[in-house]
Amino acid sequence: MTVKIDSNGNQVLNYPEILGQFIKNRRIELGMSQEELARKMGYTSENSRATIGKIEAGKQELTVSKLKLLAKVLDVDVTILVTLDHAPSTGEVAYNIILKNSDNLDVSALKRLITYYEMLLEKEKL
Repeated sequence: MTVKIDSNGNQVLNYPEILGQFIKNRRIELGMSQEELARKMGYTSENSRATIGKIEAGKQELTVSKLKLLAKVLDVDVTILVTLDHAPSTGEVAYNIILKNSDNLDVSALKRLITYYEMLLEKEKL
């Protein structure tokens, strides 16, 4: 994969890459393996784990129907998945998620969300 760098030396991610990172983080947060996510998404071939790997790496885009199913499987609102790449709402969505769920999350999950939020803020500055 070619790494894109902006004029400030920061890595620039595209929507599939941002979505892939979000999916991977949420899957791990839920304690789910790639195989389990693949099964719940309806991928049944021998390459189902590889398919999830491609999605998480931002190398395979998803249809709207797969995004809806993914939102259900990951227990997130589909608008979160759709707005990941749309500034300025991206940071606002992430911030609201953190605020809404902060009482129910452990320190590790909060740290991951804060890191994700900071990445979104950096992306919005571009």
